[in-house]
Amino acid sequence: MKNILFVFLLITSVLSCTNNSSEQQTNIHELTGTWERSDSNTTLQNTIVFNEDFTGIKTSFKKDGDFMISNASDFEWIASESQLTINLYEEIQTSYFFNEEGQLVLSALSTIPYNKID
Repeated sequence: MKNILFVFLLITSVLSCTNNSSEQQTNIHELTGTWERSDSNTTLQNTIVFNEDFTGIKTSFKKDGDFMISNASDFEWIASESQLTINLYEEIQTSYFFNEEGQLVLSALSTIPYNKID
C-alpha cells in the first residue's frame, strides 16, 4: 500500500511540474514580440520588446515642435505565471495580464496598456 501511495505521489508531482513548465512556455510565447503603448502617436511613442532569449529593449520617443527626445534601454526579463521581473536600471517586479482586448497590462511600468504590433 505504501508503494502505491508513493508511486501516486511521484506521478502527481511529475505531472504538476510538467504542467507549470508548459504554462510558463505559453506565457513566454504570449509575451514575446513588440508591444506599443496604446496612447502612442506621431509625437509620443513608447515600445517594449520581449525577445525569446529573455532580453529586451524599451524605447521612448517624444516630439514637441522642433524638439525631439528619444531613448532606448536594454533589459533582461523572466516571467512566471502572472509575475514579471524586468532588470531595467533596477529590478522591477510587476504583475502582468492580458485584458479583454488582448492588450498587455504592466502595472509597475504604466497605467496605459500595450498593443502587440509584432
